[in-house]
Amino acid sequence: EERWRDFAQRLGLSHVPTNNPAQTLWLHAASNGELNSVLPLLSRLRDRGMQMSILITCNSVTGVRLAEENGYVAQLAPLDFRWSQTRFLKTHGISTHVTIESEIWPNRIHALHARGIPCIVLGARLSATSLRKWQRVQKIAKHSLEKVAFFSAQDSQSKERYMTLGLRPEAVGVTLNLKSLFQTKTPELARSARANTCLAASTHPQEDELILEAFKTARESWPKLRLILAPRHPKRAADISAAIKKFGFRHVSRSASGSFDTDKHDILLADTLGEMDRWYAQSGVCIIGGTFQSHGGHTPYEPAAYGCAILHGPKVENFQPEFTALRETKASKLCDTSQSLAAALLELQEGDVQDEKAQISRETLSLNGNVDQLFDEILNTVQPRPRNPS
Repeated sequence: EERWRDFAQRLGLSHVPTNNPAQTLWLHAASNGELNSVLPLLSRLRDRGMQMSILITCNSVTGVRLAEENGYVAQLAPLDFRWSQTRFLKTHGISTHVTIESEIWPNRIHALHARGIPCIVLGARLSATSLRKWQRVQKIAKHSLEKVAFFSAQDSQSKERYMTLGLRPEAVGVTLNLKSLFQTKTPELARSARANTCLAASTHPQEDELILEAFKTARESWPKLRLILAPRHPKRAADISAAIKKFGFRHVSRSASGSFDTDKHDILLADTLGEMDRWYAQSGVCIIGGTFQSHGGHTPYEPAAYGCAILHGPKVENFQPEFTALRETKASKLCDTSQSLAAALLELQEGDVQDEKAQISRETLSLNGNVDQLFDEILNTVQPRPRNPS
């Protein structure tokens, strides 16, 4: 039954009722990361007087569950066929569409435009590699982007790249990375209780071994150091567990309901979803994953918000301006080998040093001054309009 429901939602066949079916804002976020970045925005828009019902779609079941846990009506996104998109729009009475980051779907935008429904793109990003891919289908890109009603990029480079593809200048609003709106959800531990814990957040294959090697080296001078290793994809847990054993560390897996006893365990393998806030709040130092292999890096906003001292690798294309600013203010340190990572860890052995770095990180990645202007521009675009019955 659940599989059929998911399939029906993908085809635009399933109807999820909303409070105000005549005026529904459809927000699409690919998965957990994108959704987490926009939840503070939704809360603020409601505070500013937006009255429409909100329907959230995601590309993953975990994203849908996260939306539901936060009190929103949610379902899987319809596939990008014109007929499935049109059926979805008619069924739900969509009056405005907001899509997050890189979710530019040509048939969806065409269906929205055909029904006079404004399409808003927030926190848009586009790497140089993705630009080259879009340029292979330049005509499709132009026909899609010229229909966007309002567009806010997360950085100036992404804005220029989208304009190269055909985005209308008059549709461009303020630049703001939605992740800068992140709000902590879990109380932080006191520095004395977290100073000896390092979190490796959202790691990818081959990064775990480098981090474990650095951890092993650092512990020779910092024996109280403990590691929380949180892979980006928990399904890799078995391989990571084997690597941990190869290094000779004592560890426990979160999925096994194991309790992380720092007297008995060196490492907690955080192989569950939805608990990153817990791990940030318990850690004095954070090694940001996706920065040692070619994945572009994951967000520095969350560890900064939780007061973690930040370490990372050289692959930071997804957050280039942020990591550049962090390095320039000496809030973070770039490490490209296990040896340099171990040395950087030892520099953060003292709690007061962690506090200093954490404070600079928070100041460097503080809320963007354009946030109020962005809210005004969104609300100006998201005006209730009569439902198109066709």
